[in-house]
Amino acid sequence: MMRLVLGLSLGSALLLSGCRQDGPAKPDEGGKPDTGNAGMADEDGDGWVVSTGDCDDNNAAIHPGAEELCDGLDNDCDGLIDEDSIQVWYQDGDSDGYGDAGVSQTACEQPDGFIADATDCDDTDATIHPLADEDCDDPVDRNCDGSVGYADADGDGSPACEDCNDQNPAQSPEAAEVCDANNTDEDCDGLVDDADPSVDTATQTAWYTDGDGDGYGDSALVTMACDGAGSIYDGDCNDADPAYNPGAPEIDCADPNDYNCD
Repeated sequence: MMRLVLGLSLGSALLLSGCRQDGPAKPDEGGKPDTGNAGMADEDGDGWVVSTGDCDDNNAAIHPGAEELCDGLDNDCDGLIDEDSIQVWYQDGDSDGYGDAGVSQTACEQPDGFIADATDCDDTDATIHPLADEDCDDPVDRNCDGSVGYADADGDGSPACEDCNDQNPAQSPEAAEVCDANNTDEDCDGLVDDADPSVDTATQTAWYTDGDGDGYGDSALVTMACDGAGSIYDGDCNDADPAYNPGAPEIDCADPNDYNCD
């Protein structure tokens, strides 16, 4: 009887040891953990476990590589929360469409009374913002440019509220309109160069009508302008025939025609 018991015990031991001969289970081919291994359970079934980076194994929407949502959670397990969608919003206390850089909050959605702009220099007065108009008699900096209406930043004698460019002394209502390559409105009347009847004629160019297109114009047909049609060279003695101009060669001594207009 004792031999039978010993035989059964030995056989059971061999049988139990035989169940473990294949060794520990291995991860599957996708690199995901084998959920059958002890301590490697995928509780939320998202294919990730704590040992492979899942920072919340009770929520299938949270794991490495997940889309980061604006929900106050670290969805992609990178240690940051809402980093892809959170934004800084600035208070618009006077509802003028411009925010106060000194009062802000971060949020995914725009909070009431806050906007994305931060350029208002006085958020308690809706008449003060970067696009506000200024009055020369008003000592308040209404357009947030750092100067009040009567300031003259470029020293050209015109107040900022009347000057079309208070950073350029060559531009002011008192300046003379001149021809220039940059098409600048020197006298601040909204007209530039030839479009401005007050343009300084001394800066204009003489343009000669070049009827035959030979590069030389008729001296009698001249127009003064900043830009014009024709040629800046005159002296064409026959503007109907391109063979005649100051740069043309003479044919020969027997030819009675004056091709070079000399």
